[in-house]
Amino acid sequence: MSIPLSLMDPLTATIVVVSLMLLILLAFGSPIIYTGWKQRQQYHQLSAIHTSLDDAIPGEAVAVSGTVSSQSRTIDSPYRSQRCALALWDTARLSRGQGPQWFLEASGVMADELLITLDTEHVPVTGQLRQRRVLTTAQALSSALGVDVNSTLAFIDTELSQSGFEKQFTPTEDLTETYRAHNRDIGFDRPTRDSSNMLGRLLAEQLTPHNTVRYRELTFQGGDEITIIGEKTDDGISVVETGGTHPIISSESLSNRLSRYRREYVLRLYGYPAFCLLFSALIAYPTGGVPNANNVQFTLYI
Repeated sequence: MSIPLSLMDPLTATIVVVSLMLLILLAFGSPIIYTGWKQRQQYHQLSAIHTSLDDAIPGEAVAVSGTVSSQSRTIDSPYRSQRCALALWDTARLSRGQGPQWFLEASGVMADELLITLDTEHVPVTGQLRQRRVLTTAQALSSALGVDVNSTLAFIDTELSQSGFEKQFTPTEDLTETYRAHNRDIGFDRPTRDSSNMLGRLLAEQLTPHNTVRYRELTFQGGDEITIIGEKTDDGISVVETGGTHPIISSESLSNRLSRYRREYVLRLYGYPAFCLLFSALIAYPTGGVPNANNVQFTLYI
């Protein structure tokens, strides 16, 4: 059975139009809402963890904030070969198939015998300090959509987006041996081409070309402020997953991270649906009053 909207009373027609528009907008924005929901989960997880080693027992999640100790052994960063106590890195490829989007190929953490200094106490950091993650196609898509905010090593993207070294290579540019060796190490077959046509060269002056590869790294030197969330051990902290709480290595304090997560999940989880509702209502009320249902040209099927 079908009912033309023009035969409905204005209030009913308005409700139908608003509902349909709202459902469409919510469907298109479902990744935004899902990301907000995941951030809300992580906000509550991080809010519940201990912020002092004295308050936690071995095996529980704890956040430790201090400085990277100068006693830590130094390592070479992956791209610049810069001596440092800790390095975070990632490799991503630009896709312009449906709008510009960076797809993460791999990311990782590099450190040796890391120490965090709290006043006069040196807290050893153990665990997977030379960990890396090479993404599958599904994981790369989730990362590009921002729906893996709770996954292992997802904190690296946040850190590298705020600061650090970045180098991009277009498909026609040659890589140095350092970058070629890195690609071989992570199993990344970089898309290349010999040259671009005239149109491609003109567009490259305005837009980053498709299949451009981006390399980013962030280094921590002795004395740099750092926050690590992990599992308390008998003599320090271990960078491993604890009861669903993923490890985090950050230059941002836990309180600042919680404030940011709360702000972002409120906007995504509650602000976006509220905007969709308001926008749908404005569309249904083009003149600010009761809509003219006689002008509606489609039929509602029930």
